[in-house]
Parts: sequence; structure tokens; C-alpha cells
Amino acid sequence: MFTRIRLVVAAVAAASTFAFSAAEAQLRPGDPGHLTWLYSHVRASVLDAVLQQTQFNVARAQADETAMEVNAAELLAALTEAKSWTDALERTVTPGEFTPEIDASVADLAALVTSAHDNLVELLVAGDMEAIGLQLDESSDTFNRLSVDLGTLRPLLLEYL
Repeated sequence: MFTRIRLVVAAVAAASTFAFSAAEAQLRPGDPGHLTWLYSHVRASVLDAVLQQTQFNVARAQADETAMEVNAAELLAALTEAKSWTDALERTVTPGEFTPEIDASVADLAALVTSAHDNLVELLVAGDMEAIGLQLDESSDTFNRLSVDLGTLRPLLLEYL
């Protein structure tokens, strides 16, 4: 069952990459609303990753192996999508074009997403639930900071826009 779930997640991740490419072609840096559009996708994908991490831990606490497998697959898709969107935001928010606070906040958010992605992706693909749980325990500060960084970036962008 988990193999099928991983295949579906891989297909969803690939589709979201293609969808992002098509959407990116419609809104370019400098277009009105581009930064807001990018941030909304970053926010949604990062919050989805945080939610999936929480749901995995809940399933682990309940010793629900099936739910853990499903949440691991969902976490893989969410982290892949979050990395794509934060990379795009980081490419758009180039140092010097925005405020130093926005530059630093975007760079920190992108580094956190990359760290969470890189620390978990191999374990998620391998499907080792115990190793995933241990890595999530070690990465709990990263996931907590993701939520905080989103909260920090939003008012900076609103003030800038």
C-alpha cells in the first residue's frame, strides 16, 4: 500500500512542479501582485508541511502505522512543494531590491525549508517510519521556526507593498 502512496505522491509532486512552471509563466517578477501571489503559495505549502508533520506525530503517538504512512507521503509532497515555492520566492526577493528585513526573513525561511526538506526527503522516500519519527523529533525546532518565520515575513511584506 505504501508503495502505491509513494507513487501517487511522486506524481503529485511532479504535477505541482509543472503547475508551478505554467503559473510562473503567467506572473513574472515586476507584475502587479507577483510577490503577494508567491507569498500566498509559500505560506500555504509551508503550513501544509507543518500540518503534515503534526499529523504524522499524532499518528505515531497512536501507533497507527497506516496513518503514519499516509502522513509521511503527504509530508513528502508538502516539503517538495514548499521547497519549490520558497526557492521561487528567494529568487524573486533579491538582496537590495527590498528592505534588509525582508531579504533576511526570506533567506531564513528558505534555509529552514531547505533544511527540513534535505533532512527528511530520503527517509520519507525510503518509508522508514521509525527513522522519520526520530528525524521529526530532531527537526521540531525547524518546524516551529517555519511557522514563526511566516508570521514575521507577512507584516514586512504588507508594509512593503
